[in-house]
Formats: sequence, C-alpha cells, structure tokens
Amino acid sequence: MIAPWFLFLLSQTPQLVEQADAVYPPSALRDRIEAQVLLHLEVEAGGQVHGVKVVSVTLLPEDPSRTSTASYNFGDAAKEAALGLRFKPIIVDGQAVPFELDYTLRFTLPPLPPPLAIPDPPPPPTPEIVDDGRYDVVVEATAIPQAINQRALSAADSAQVAGTLGDPVLAIENLPGVARIGFDGGNVVRGSAPADSISMVDGVPIMLETHFGGFRSVIAPQLVERIDFHPGNFSTRYGRRTGGILDVRLRTPEPDRIHGEAELSVLDAGLYLELPIGDDLSVAVAGRRSHLDLALTSLLDGEDLQVSAAPRYYDYQGLVTWRPAKEHRVQVFGMGSDDRMALLFQDAASDDIRASNGSLSSAVAFQRANLSYDYQGQVHNNLQLAIGGDQFRTLVFGLFDFQANFLDFNLRDQLEVEPAFGGKLTAGLDLQHRRLNYAITAPRPPKEGTTGSDGPTLSAAGLLEPTELGAYVEAELPIGLGLSLIPGLRADYYSLVDGYGFDPRLVVRWQANEDLTLRAGAGIVHQLPEFDELVAPFGNPELELIRAEHYSAGVEWRPFDFLSADVTLYWKELHDVVRPTDRVAVKDGTPTPLVYDNGGSGRSYGAEVMLRHDRAHNFEGWLSYTLSRAERDDDDQTRLFDYDQTHILTLVGRYWFGESWSVGARWRLVSGSPVTPILGGIWRGDRDEYEAIPGGINSARLPAFHQLDLRIDKTWGFEDWELSAYLSLSNAYNRANVESLGYNFDYSQSENVSGLPLLPILGAKGRF
Repeated sequence: MIAPWFLFLLSQTPQLVEQADAVYPPSALRDRIEAQVLLHLEVEAGGQVHGVKVVSVTLLPEDPSRTSTASYNFGDAAKEAALGLRFKPIIVDGQAVPFELDYTLRFTLPPLPPPLAIPDPPPPPTPEIVDDGRYDVVVEATAIPQAINQRALSAADSAQVAGTLGDPVLAIENLPGVARIGFDGGNVVRGSAPADSISMVDGVPIMLETHFGGFRSVIAPQLVERIDFHPGNFSTRYGRRTGGILDVRLRTPEPDRIHGEAELSVLDAGLYLELPIGDDLSVAVAGRRSHLDLALTSLLDGEDLQVSAAPRYYDYQGLVTWRPAKEHRVQVFGMGSDDRMALLFQDAASDDIRASNGSLSSAVAFQRANLSYDYQGQVHNNLQLAIGGDQFRTLVFGLFDFQANFLDFNLRDQLEVEPAFGGKLTAGLDLQHRRLNYAITAPRPPKEGTTGSDGPTLSAAGLLEPTELGAYVEAELPIGLGLSLIPGLRADYYSLVDGYGFDPRLVVRWQANEDLTLRAGAGIVHQLPEFDELVAPFGNPELELIRAEHYSAGVEWRPFDFLSADVTLYWKELHDVVRPTDRVAVKDGTPTPLVYDNGGSGRSYGAEVMLRHDRAHNFEGWLSYTLSRAERDDDDQTRLFDYDQTHILTLVGRYWFGESWSVGARWRLVSGSPVTPILGGIWRGDRDEYEAIPGGINSARLPAFHQLDLRIDKTWGFEDWELSAYLSLSNAYNRANVESLGYNFDYSQSENVSGLPLLPILGAKGRF
C-alpha cells in the first residue's frame, strides 16, 4: 500500500522560482555546438539545490562520429548553474520536505548578427539557459529531520569561507554553539570539554579531525559532500558522548569522466584524482603534505634550540564506489594521517631541575579502512565494517612520556522501513571494540578546574580491551496538521566499567506553515570517563558512567526564499561528573586514595541565533551568535567551567564580482576564557622550586578575542581546465589576542601569551 503523503507528493510539480545563468563553454561557442544536459538534482526542504549529478550530455547537432563530450565542458557548466536554482518548497502534511528530480538544461546558441549589418565586431555572446519543464519526482527516504539542531553545511557552501583555507570541516567553528579553543584541538560544543564530543566520517569514529594547529582537516575537501553537525538533542543513531557530534558525509564520485585537482599553498601541497572505470565503478584518491617544516627548520635552529623535526603533517584518502544496480551501492574508503614534531632545547635542565633531557616531541597518526554496503529498495539498509589503528607518542623533557597504540573495530547496521501508515521506523546495532596498549611515565595530568599537574612521577603500562555495544530504535510519526513526533531509545553496554546506559529521547516538530517551524526536544546521553581517569595509579578503575540530560526548544523562520532565521534555547544538566577527590578507600585492608570519584555535577545553558542569507544578488553569508554559560559544582560552590565563553559572535560574508572574482570576510568576537589568578609563589624545599598560590578557581578572565579574516579568489577558465588563485589573510588587523598567561620562576610576574599575528597565505589550484 502506498502512503497517502507519497501520492500527494507525486501529484505536486516542482515550480522553479529562481533561475541561474549558465556560462557557455567558449570552445562550444567557437564550434557552434549546442547541448542538452540531463541533471539529477537533490533539493533541500527550503527549495535550494544542494546536490547535482550529470546523467547525460547530448551535443546538438548529433554526430555519430563524435566520441567524447569532455572537450566542451557542458556538464561542469550545467552543474555550476544548477546550484543556483531554487524551487518552490513541496509541502507534505504542512511540512516542507526534500525531494529529487531530473532537470534538463539546454545550451542554445544566440543568433549570429546579420553580415555587414554593423561595422563593429559583434558583442560577446550571452549564455542562455532554457527550461523545458519536464520533471520526474523521486521522494527521498528522510522526510523529517531526526534531530532538533542538526545543522548541515554543504561543501560548496563552506569551501571558500574566509579563515578556513577552503576546508569545509573547519567551517563548523562559525556555527552557533561552538566555542573557540585555540591550538588545543577538538571542538568545544555548548560548554562541553573537547573530549565530550566526537568526530566521525560517514558514522565511523575517527581519532581527530584536524592536523597540528587546526589549519587543516585530515580529509580532502573534494571528498566531502556535507558536514552534519549536532550540538545536542541528537538522534539515537548517535551516542556515547555528552557533547556534540561532527559527522563528515562523503560524496559519491561520478563515473562520467576523469576529474583532477592540484593545489599548492604556503602551508602545503595536495592532489586529487577521480576517474571512472566503466559505467558503474569509480575511484577517487587524494593526498596532502605540509612543507612549512622545510623553512622552519632553518629559521628555528639556533644556539638554544635545534629542530630535528619541525611540525609537519600528511594525510591520504582513497574511495572506491561500485553500483552493480540502482538499488545497491558498495563503497570502500581508506584514510590516514600522520603529524610529527621534535624540538631539542639546550638548556632545558637549567629551567627545570626535574628535566632529564631537553627533548620535546610529539607524534600522532591514525589509519582507517571502511567497507559499506547500502541497499535502498522496499527497505533501506546500511551495513558498515571499519578497522583502524591509532598511535600516540609524546615526550616532554623526560618529565612526561606517553605512548598508546589503539586497534579499533567498528560494526554498524541500520535498517529503515516506511510502514503503510506513513512515517518511518529506524533500528540499528552499533559495536565498537578497542585494543589499547599503553605506557605512561608522568605526574598525574592536570584536570579541569585545577592549576596544573602536581605530585610525584607515576608509571603505568598495560592492555585494555573495552567493548561498547549499542542498540537503538527510532520512529518518525507524522501526526497531522504539521505536527510530527520522533521518539527513540538507545541502550549501550560499556565493558570497561561494566555499566549500562539507557537513553530515551524525544523530538517534537510543528510546521505551522511553509515558512515557520517550531521544535522541542529532550533526551539522555551517557559517556565513559577518560582513559587516564580509569587507570591506576593515575585514576580510579571503579568510576561509573557520566550522564547528561539535554533539553532544547527553537523556532525556524524563512521570511524570504534567500533569508532564514533560527533561534534555539538549550539547557544541559550533568550528573556523575568525574572530579578530583582526597577521599581514601580501604581495599584489602590497605587505605588507597580514590584520586577521582563521580561526585561532580554541572550544567550549561544559553541561546543560539543563526541568520543566513543564501546566495542571491551576488552575496551570501550568515550571522551566528551564542549566549552561553557553563558551570561546575565544587561541593557547595558553583564556579565557571574552564571552557565557558559567554558571548560568541561570528559574521561571515562573501560577494561575487561577476563569475570569476569573489571577496570573503569573517569577523569574530568572543569572550575571554576563564582563568585562575595566581597570587604568588611559595618555596618548596623538597622539590627545590616555587609552587603557585592560586586564587579562586576560574574567578578571572582573559581579555576578549576578536579577529578579522579576509579571502580573495580569482578564477581563469580555459578550454579543458581552470586555474584559481586565492589570498587568505588571517588576523588581518594584527590583533595580539591573549591565549594564556605565563609566569616567571617565583610567580611574581606574569606576561601575556598571544596567538598568531597577521598570517598571509597564498595558494593556487588547477582543476580539470
């Protein structure tokens, strides 16, 4: 039985409300060739095209002897134009839904001027796009968003945002709810620590999403279709984190012809190649390596410092896609990343008598291989099997030595069914098994709310094999009159603490009309403590799971086709938070320090605003503002969390001067991070050094951060390829933003530690 809303959707013909001019390929104008390009479009609920695939290109007049259409580039020109199309939203049960359609775009030559009619040369031909009005509507599987605050950034939208160097993964720091973190890495989402959020590629966890310094992500932009970001109240498909979810969704290479890109910038060099093998198999490979180390090694070498390995990174990816039939897709994806740095200080021991050597080094690497099988017929099933390895090594002056090697195994299977009464049912299994070999020699690491590491040097080594098994179910229930309910339940078992997490969740959406949507949600999530908190003698192996309650409510409004507004209020309550403790437990008749317990609690709450101007009148951009507060409870006192940032304002804009020139800008204003003031120092004879005397925990703040980033892009088109160049200026007005405070040996004086100054980066890219 076909659902009534499905028949209703098929009865609606998409109406084009905004055209977009296509650039006529110069070689086709020269040869007087016309063309008809059949495109398959993926259209968002708001009517904006976000995905384009070239189905076929027919040259006119048809010539049986012609074997290739690549030289005229009609397909690329049509894809570029199609991204500017906008359709009137299709409404089902009062709610706008995404849809797909086949769209024919015709390139029609303008008439030649009459001979000798005018003495001057004819004006340059004007590209013309003609719509033939033939549509074939296909309903997408997902009609109702499963999360309250899922924010999707397409690669096209974010590829040239100023300050991101064309990397769409880095653009999420411009979204509401994401705080600045400086050079520490990770994401601070709605007042959560970086370890409370997770990064994924197509639903499979990865160790990190950026290289050293956060200038580049670990995946080539050309492989990214979109970024799904969930700051809270996410679907039951995701779990095991109390913070946010960053899921990079891969695109499917098109088996039409060979594509390639080569990029060279001040930071690094990268290559990308995509090629078809037959009609149903395609392969894409990419790689990138930094080359700053070649210059920094000579610049930093001196009497007091030698650079045996300046900061350098590389990454690689490979994607094979096979479509044996329309309903089946098999993908094999592999990726890897490697970051290394090594410095040698000549006088480290004179600065710290505990230092046994002057070496500071860090090495971080990971590899992943993912096999996925996707079937979409009467039901939709997605099966993924992934295996990978992670390697860490950090050495700091002989005081801190940490080594860890992970072997990861992930299995996920998800089934979606559309019942006869409408809506959708989703169920899945999610298994992660890790094998961790570790060796640590270091003082106990500093924790949130403390002023630094303290105590004697400890050592631990061993093997951990945690297993996390999850099962989830979720239903999408259109009630009527625009009201939809999405209840769900997730259950997880954590072998490392022998504990269970039961996470009920609910999202309610009401589509008041085609321009206004109200939503609300509530849910529970659980998370493991960090590994060092569970390993003796550094931590307490008897810790329990951390629990968080997510609540949010919001409104979406689109007063115009190109303008949308989104306002969200959120509250997150934290329970059983791990905290340092002086308590002692008696084990086997021996008093043993607990080190940590689950007696902490806290909360974060605030408001998020997003105003977005889609590309129209040669401009696109958005305003993002977050008002937030993150707190922790220490016994009977409430204090600010380390990552609290009250105000986060971001303005992003880009303007096109024709089709080949564009200028972009980003300006950010962020409250300074909380700090614990140091009141002075006291001499400790047993350690032969001064010890800091702290004031109230997080009772002061660093100065506010603000910065302007600029980007200029220029593109030159040739017959079979194009060349683009860009100039990126980070911190354009050279603001000395304070990232932290430094102190002298007895804590009697302090100085500001500033971030990067004005940083110009020039780059060029060739594409065919």
